[in-house]
Amino acid sequence: MASMKGQAIPLDFMVGLFIFLILLAYFIVLWNIFSENYSSHSERVERELSAIVLSDQLVSHTGSPENWTESPENANSIGLAIRPGVLDSNKLCALFGMQYGIDNCTSAGLQYGYAKSIFGLDKDFFVKVESPDGVLFATMGEQPENASRAAEVTRIAMLDGSAVFLKVQVYD
Repeated sequence: MASMKGQAIPLDFMVGLFIFLILLAYFIVLWNIFSENYSSHSERVERELSAIVLSDQLVSHTGSPENWTESPENANSIGLAIRPGVLDSNKLCALFGMQYGIDNCTSAGLQYGYAKSIFGLDKDFFVKVESPDGVLFATMGEQPENASRAAEVTRIAMLDGSAVFLKVQVYD
């Protein structure tokens, strides 16, 4: 009688292989689902972080150099504040140009592409300054068509003694 040592019974081997392949396919499908969820979550977080950083830069910082309005093309960073939470109408004029309710503004404003590069954004953005009752002072960029892929941050600031909302949207 021959020894059966070290030999696999084909039926046992096929059942084990079948179970292994089913488990492997299950984990591959799960991997794809979780990697897509992680990717979309990380993109959303990146948009939100960009919107927060941009709104903070505009409302809380004076810009670099502080008198960047004299030659905006040489600015290292752009900020609209005289001090945190208080906006300077001259800086709004230099950034947005002759728009809406900015008095005595003769500037053409910055080009969108240049502003995007100075803000260090690789995504599109939309900035709007308006009063609490909806009077629009300035905008830059275009509002996103798909709001579900946009992150929005609204900051309250003072402009010429009145409260204004500075809204920043960053989107793909």
